[in-house]
Amino acid sequence: MLAEEVEISYPEVAAALRSAATTAASAVLSAAARDLVGGVSHAGPRAFAQAHFGATKVHDVRAVLTAAGVPGAVLDQLGLRRGDRIGIGGPIVLTTSDGDVDLGPLRGPVSLRLDQSGLAVSTSKGTVVVIENLQPAEAVCARHRELPVIYTAGQFGDDAAALLGQLAAAGKRLVAVVDSDLGGVRIARRVLQAAPAAEIVDVGTWGHPPRPSFPSDGTTIRDLHALADDPLVGWFASGVLDRGYPVEQELATLEIVQDLVGEIGGERHAATAVVS
Repeated sequence: MLAEEVEISYPEVAAALRSAATTAASAVLSAAARDLVGGVSHAGPRAFAQAHFGATKVHDVRAVLTAAGVPGAVLDQLGLRRGDRIGIGGPIVLTTSDGDVDLGPLRGPVSLRLDQSGLAVSTSKGTVVVIENLQPAEAVCARHRELPVIYTAGQFGDDAAALLGQLAAAGKRLVAVVDSDLGGVRIARRVLQAAPAAEIVDVGTWGHPPRPSFPSDGTTIRDLHALADDPLVGWFASGVLDRGYPVEQELATLEIVQDLVGEIGGERHAATAVVS
């Protein structure tokens, strides 16, 4: 059995093979085990999928293996580790083992691969805006070049969380603008896990057109109810549930950031929607 062949060198892979609960998990884990036995490495997850399944998008290979508990070192050995990315714009300096890069002169957000040796971020500014979606991030970077911006590209991983933690540890104020929906609540939770003092903006409290309601029998309602009890984002999930429909950030982001800029300058807007 494959599990026995990899048991000694890769016990996590052997355990995952024995407990695989789906056809997809079994197929991907078996392919990975055969590669480990044969000393095969690939040029990324798509190459792995094409080699084993004949197409690049048959399975989300990294997600399957990570969910099965396969360590990152094994993903590296298989050639499946990819550098997660975020976007960074404004007056932010990147530091790596090979030197510093000042992003201030560039039009942001600039896509940053996070698997850089010795990666650190710093800014002379006191407030950093964290934005979920690309187009609002581009608009803020264009109109407010004095503001440091982190574009999360949706949900983000541990490396991006570590950078947010660096900024928070340096005493920076983090203000996160995300969609007011299930995905936004989950991203907000990740932000607060990385930077507990961060502030989350509920864009649903800003002007917007009504949207179709969440399906009453769908998983969104169920998952929001579960998050409504969460100590970090319970208030946010409850607000989304009370509203009953999703609100995307695009319409309100520039207004929110303009309000934030006024607050930084000592002219706090009476209708600010920043919530600690």
